[in-house]
Amino acid sequence: MSPTFAFDSSSQRFRYTSGARNGEYVSQAKIKDIVDREYIRSQKAVLGAIGDRLISGELELADWEVEVSQALKTLHINSYTLGKGGIERLTPRDYGTIGAKVKREYAYLRNFTNDVATGEMSIAQFQNRLSMYADTAFSTYQQARVISHRSDGFEWYRNIRNASESCSECISISAQGWQQVGTLVAIGARKCKGGDRCNWEFAKGDKPEETNRFITDFYAGWIGGLALEQEEEREPIS
Repeated sequence: MSPTFAFDSSSQRFRYTSGARNGEYVSQAKIKDIVDREYIRSQKAVLGAIGDRLISGELELADWEVEVSQALKTLHINSYTLGKGGIERLTPRDYGTIGAKVKREYAYLRNFTNDVATGEMSIAQFQNRLSMYADTAFSTYQQARVISHRSDGFEWYRNIRNASESCSECISISAQGWQQVGTLVAIGARKCKGGDRCNWEFAKGDKPEETNRFITDFYAGWIGGLALEQEEEREPIS
């Protein structure tokens, strides 16, 4: 039986409510993994299955667009709800935020549909582009986390990189350390767009001091990026 969780608004953390770890906090890495590797990945499969039905001729293009739009709406509502800590924590303002996000996704989907209608897109291009629509839900989850933390008195946050997937902008934002909540470029709005898998770390009270772990993480990323640039600049061996 899978463990169950409950949200603690004072800490903005989930706690186990069953099993051997009952009462303990669920790690942030675990929650992120549930959202990204379990839920979003499962919804990629859902979108892929809808796409396969279009490819096989089972669906007309207009019907495909309707089904994808419904799947995207569910995906973003659930991702936002996870970031906010549960459906009971959603306010009218939250529903407005979700609605605006879904409306933008519908506009992108209409452009996608128009591109498909030209007949100039390969099956591989179609499948890859469709999969990317699910990736954007991670930014919706992170947007909800920012809103939730700010509403419960968290004043500071910093960007924690996913070292294997960091663009130059994510590295630069991480280098800024602790900043007031809401002042840094949002996850998903950077150069790596929907592929951004950074995470936010939050704090209350006085501005926290930077930790050695953070400094080490930043310079490791910077040195790695510099080494890559130098490697690219070298003349090939003839």
